[in-house]
Amino acid sequence: KVAKLSQHYIICGLGRNGREAALEFLRQGYPFVIIEMDPEVIEDFGHLHPDTLIIKGDATHEDVLEQANIHSSKGLISSLSTDAENVYITLTARGMNPHMKIVARASHENSINKLKRAGANQVIVPNLIGGRRMANQMTRPTLMEFIDLISGEGNPDLHLEDVEVTN
Repeated sequence: KVAKLSQHYIICGLGRNGREAALEFLRQGYPFVIIEMDPEVIEDFGHLHPDTLIIKGDATHEDVLEQANIHSSKGLISSLSTDAENVYITLTARGMNPHMKIVARASHENSINKLKRAGANQVIVPNLIGGRRMANQMTRPTLMEFIDLISGEGNPDLHLEDVEVTN
C-alpha cells in the first residue's frame, strides 16, 4: 500500500506531536504514512486506527524513508524527541526529495536556524507555541476563538481550505 502512495505525507515519530499530526491527517482525510521505532507505540496507535499505514523503522535511515516512498511524497513532518535527530532527518529528506515541504519540531529555540539550514520549510517549537497561546487566550480570547473557528477546532462543521490557483 505504501509503495502505491503518491503526494502523501510522512510523519517521522509518533510521540505527542506526531500523534496529533496523524490524528489531524485522519480527520482531514489526507494520505499519510508513519515511521516509528517503538513497537508498543505502533501497536497502541494501530489498535485504535487499524487502517493507518505504519512502517517500523528508524526515520534517520535512507532505506526507511525510501520504504515510505519519500520520492513521491508531498511533505514530511519530523517530530522525533531530539533536535539532533530532527536535523538529521530533515537534511536526509531534503536531499532525497528537494521539492517536498518539511515541517520539523524543535525543543530549543537555538535549533530553529539549524533545522532551516538543514532544509526545513517551517520549524515548530511546541513550548513556545503553547506558552504564547495561553497568554493570548487570556489577553485576546475573541481572537483565539476566531483562530479555533477557522482552524476547525471551534466548530467541527466549518472547514476552511487552502486552494492553490495557477495560471
